[in-house]
Amino acid sequence: MIDYLQTANHYFAKGNENFASGDYLNSIKDLIYAEQIFSTHGNNENAANSLYILSIVYSKVGQLDQSFKITKQAYFAFKKLRENEKIAECALNLGNFYRERGKFKESKLFLVESIDLFIKSKNFEKLADSWKSLGLTYQTDLMENSEHPNHIVNAYKTAIEFYKKGKNNKKQALTEFDLGQLLLSHSKNDKAIKYLTAAYIFFSKQNDFDYTITLCLQLGRMHLETGKKSKAEHFFNQGLTIMKKNGVHLESIEQLQTTINSLNI
Repeated sequence: MIDYLQTANHYFAKGNENFASGDYLNSIKDLIYAEQIFSTHGNNENAANSLYILSIVYSKVGQLDQSFKITKQAYFAFKKLRENEKIAECALNLGNFYRERGKFKESKLFLVESIDLFIKSKNFEKLADSWKSLGLTYQTDLMENSEHPNHIVNAYKTAIEFYKKGKNNKKQALTEFDLGQLLLSHSKNDKAIKYLTAAYIFFSKQNDFDYTITLCLQLGRMHLETGKKSKAEHFFNQGLTIMKKNGVHLESIEQLQTTINSLNI
């Protein structure tokens, strides 16, 4: 019995090490071997943990169908063990898998389950991830999007609040950016400006060129459309400074400078 446990733990540890180092193919081989030994000897908890990590590795190498299959196996294995945190993580992943396959009803069911379980464990970041995924499912489901647009907005807002509680500022800002774009697509410009400005503040402090320049130009145009020339000029000038620092093509800089000059006419 000791020999089997030592062997299984050896391959489980090797599988995790290879996963961490990016050697995914060897990680898959080791984890399959570990899971088979654990299962054969009735060590269901370690077998389930092997399956869960294996599902992630398959996803990393692009074998999504296999990852989906293994995730379901891990989900039901953790159900038998009543490991709520791991059930929730599998449910979150399954919710994402089903959305990508256009099965929105199943996606919502699994995401709601993950939300319920993460509430109990007070895992705020994972809870936020689940709410954001639910919002994305609502958004991708064209029928839900057209009939109940508030479902999407509320899901993103809830995700933002839980990212705040979990103190994950980057995910909070990314969700604020997504919510701002969503509100803008529904012509709710004032509300969109609120969330896009919050995202801008974070990304500008992080010196994230792509997001900052996108938000500078977008917020500049939005303020210009509402007649707030001074605010528009502020964001355009911020964008111009960043573009010059990062060696953006001269033609783009000249176009933005022309726009800024026209505000002072």
